[in-house]
Amino acid sequence: MVQRFSPRKSGSGYSQTNQERLRRLIKQHKVSKDVLKTLEDIKPEEYELPADIRRALQANPKAWANFQRYSPSYQRIRAAYVDSGRRRPGQFQKRLRHLVSMTEQNKQFGFCIESYY
Repeated sequence: MVQRFSPRKSGSGYSQTNQERLRRLIKQHKVSKDVLKTLEDIKPEEYELPADIRRALQANPKAWANFQRYSPSYQRIRAAYVDSGRRRPGQFQKRLRHLVSMTEQNKQFGFCIESYY
């Protein structure tokens, strides 16, 4: 399988999902040196869970316990997805409620999660 990552416009970032994919491919040595040179802004960094998302999860002990058992990449991707909803009215709260609800049920959600996380 081959995955193509198109060059980005300057100032345009990668989604959290694509950052996770890139990290995984880099660890597996599946990214050419030429491409690696262009990815200097994709460094493994500590992702800090936004305080309001953390508080919402911690307010539900079952959801918080389940969330802590999920892989770090899943945690980062889901939190980034919720966080990105801040730009549209109502989306942040809707996504946050969905994350807490699904996590309380110990259900992971997202595209192709079963093979990725």
